[in-house]
This record gives sequence, structure tokens and C-alpha cells, in this order.
Amino acid sequence: MPHTNHWSEHGFHCVFDGDVDLAEMFQGIDEFYSDDRCDRCHYIIVDFGNARLPEIPNLDNAKFVALDKGGSTYKPNFKQAFVARGDYNLAFAEDHIERLQKVDVPWKFRVFETLEEAQSWVEG
Repeated sequence: MPHTNHWSEHGFHCVFDGDVDLAEMFQGIDEFYSDDRCDRCHYIIVDFGNARLPEIPNLDNAKFVALDKGGSTYKPNFKQAFVARGDYNLAFAEDHIERLQKVDVPWKFRVFETLEEAQSWVEG
């Protein structure tokens, strides 16, 4: 299975592993927003550390931004951390953050190389 979800008291960690397709990426994020536990979360960690992401067309990237923009309307004080290694994964995470900032999503964002760094930041 290319993704697994982990819930904690105040957060959500979605881990993508191996070859990941767009449907899998949308499923992982949809599982966060559609679960009642989402309401108590203060952060999400999207972990692409061991994933091989597909090339993502602009339209699909806009869908990811729309999901988070919608989420920000009821969760304005939120942190989103990405764990990403490799040029493409880093570029995807940084592009996603830039797109969210352009549509005024008020969240705090960071990209990290390790899960430990991301956890320390979201919990701090």
C-alpha cells in the first residue's frame, strides 16, 4: 500500500511510500479531511521521504491547493509539514507551499528532510 495514515492526539501523519499515483495522493488527503478526528488536529505531516511521486499536472496541483484552502477556512491556526527528499519531491512540496501562500492560506509551512525534524516543529 503506497500510503498509511497515523493519528495522534493533535495531529495527522500521512506517509507515502514507493511509487505513488495521483489517486493515492488524493485518497490520503481525503482520509484526513473526511475523518472527524481532523477537527481536533493542529497539524499535518505529509511524508514523501521514501516516495516516488508522479509528475503532477497543474490542474491536479490546483486540486490539492483547493482542498487545503477549504480546510483553512475552519482551521486557520494550523501547521503543515512536508518530509521530502530528492529534487522532484522537494520541488513539489515547495511549489505546494508557494501556491497556498498565493491564495492566502494562513497556515505555517515547512519542508524537512526527516520525520523527526518535522515532528519537533509541529509539536513545538
